Amino acid sequence: MKMQMLAGIALASVLALSAVPATHADEFDQATQVSFSSPVRVPGNVLPAGTYWFVIASHGHNPDVVQVFNADRTRLIRTILTGSAERPQATGKTVLAFANPDTSANPGEVPALTKWFYPGRVIGTQFFYSNQTERRFRHETEVVVPSGPNGTVVVGD
Repeated sequence: MKMQMLAGIALASVLALSAVPATHADEFDQATQVSFSSPVRVPGNVLPAGTYWFVIASHGHNPDVVQVFNADRTRLIRTILTGSAERPQATGKTVLAFANPDTSANPGEVPALTKWFYPGRVIGTQFFYSNQTERRFRHETEVVVPSGPNGTVVVGD
């Protein structure tokens, strides 16, 4: 049990280092570019390692819809109905929370993105999964993602 917990913490640390708070194209849609060094689950998809844009779809009118685009924003990968998440204090950096899978019971399972907070905001986005999927996760780890040289969020390196 202790070994699994340490593995989860190590995984979260690795993910945190490979995600970078993105270039912020527009405060209104909270566009955030994120690079993952390993696969990450979002509701309905597993995103392979790579770079993605997370964008509030309706430009602030309905903050409960997030769209995930490829690195150059030419292809929509997923539109996700989300909810609101709150935190006690805003930070100047992107904050991502991941649910770590119980890989002893579910080999090959990847971490799931559960929350996304845009810099400077206390209200963020919560991603919802089916009850069956949520039962496969052990715990959630919040990661404050450091900015990279060009403002990109990199998780996992």
